[in-house]
Amino acid sequence: MFKVVFVGDLGYGKSSIILQYLEKTFTGEECSSIGADFRVKTIQLDNKKKVKLQLWDAAGQEKFRTICILYYRGAHLVVIVLDVTDSTSLNNLDKWVQEMKQQARADLQFLVVGNKIDLVDQRKITESDVNPIMTRIKCNYLYRETSAKDGTGIDELFKEIALLLVNQKEENSNFIGLL
Repeated sequence: MFKVVFVGDLGYGKSSIILQYLEKTFTGEECSSIGADFRVKTIQLDNKKKVKLQLWDAAGQEKFRTICILYYRGAHLVVIVLDVTDSTSLNNLDKWVQEMKQQARADLQFLVVGNKIDLVDQRKITESDVNPIMTRIKCNYLYRETSAKDGTGIDELFKEIALLLVNQKEENSNFIGLL
């Protein structure tokens, strides 16, 4: 089982991305997570290999940050969710990365997700805005885009998460999964 933690500021769609993937629904209501919530999902890859993911939805509010730090430990992958319609979501990107690096495993991987791509006319962020920040803080990452509202890129995102983790485990003999 692989622990995947979703982080990002309040209202950027962390919970909605997970809900869209697990239940194929979008409520449109902004609900703030308290502390963290997690769900388990098993994915079958094209090669018929099954991968079990423990998906943690960490609260984005500052007042819950100290509680959430406990949930970051042991994470194999962190998904940092940005709102592509809100240019201020870039402001906290390096803060999320630094916090994760301090609290999580040394071989932690990062995936940055630009969410809300269905709001085309309101878009303010692209991958080219993310790259200089991640380069400056010396963080290897992948960037993907989704719409939790209409489901664009959601299934592909989770399939890629599973593949990344399986490949990391196969390449790293010291890799420790969850029991």
